[in-house]
Amino acid sequence: MKKIILAALMLTGMLSAHADVAISEATYGIINIPIIAGMNAIGISLLPMPGVDNAVENIVLPEGLTATTQQGTADKLYVFNGDAGYNIYWLDENNGNPVWNKDGVSHVASPGDGMWINAQAPGTVYEIGLVAGAETIIPLKGGNNFIANPYPADLNLANVTWTGVAAANKNTMRKADLLRTWNAATEEYTTFFYVENGMDPTGWYHANTYQLAPEIPAGEGFWFFSRNATLDASITITKPNTL
Repeated sequence: MKKIILAALMLTGMLSAHADVAISEATYGIINIPIIAGMNAIGISLLPMPGVDNAVENIVLPEGLTATTQQGTADKLYVFNGDAGYNIYWLDENNGNPVWNKDGVSHVASPGDGMWINAQAPGTVYEIGLVAGAETIIPLKGGNNFIANPYPADLNLANVTWTGVAAANKNTMRKADLLRTWNAATEEYTTFFYVENGMDPTGWYHANTYQLAPEIPAGEGFWFFSRNATLDASITITKPNTL
């Protein structure tokens, strides 16, 4: 895996830091994702490198995490599965080639997938791969959807096209769809609701007094909650100009 990182660095000529992302004009990207002990919201922002499949460990490299031969002592990967809850994988040491293991199978990932890593110790993981195309369309269903920034650059959600999202005015949050971002340091969510009523500026609001368009860092995920149980909608995320 370390050879892959080196090869990608040679191709891009730069490393994109999680806190201040810099990205090459080339099609290859690298993202540093700092990991704290405990729960970390991560997102798939790249496609797999040529020659490997799209198992999570081929995109978000597991170096920096705790891989063991025993399920009880390894880091865990939580993948939201709607009403069924979470699919939980453990980081199997696998003779020096760690894989996320659930009944002998790893998770297949796509740009825009959000998930959680429950880490036993702080560290850093690297997400490497190819930058996705001009647009990524992510389907939404009723209830909770855990999705991610699909590009290796900070994403301003004010620039996302939200199709079929329920809106409200800024004083009726209970009627609007919600967006929640995770703050790992405080272990709390910040909740936003969607306003689109002709009187107030359209976008995501926090509380009911001002408009705030949250930014989703590269490599991170967030929740979208639809109040419509039969929702058939999507969001379209356009590749930032910086790419």
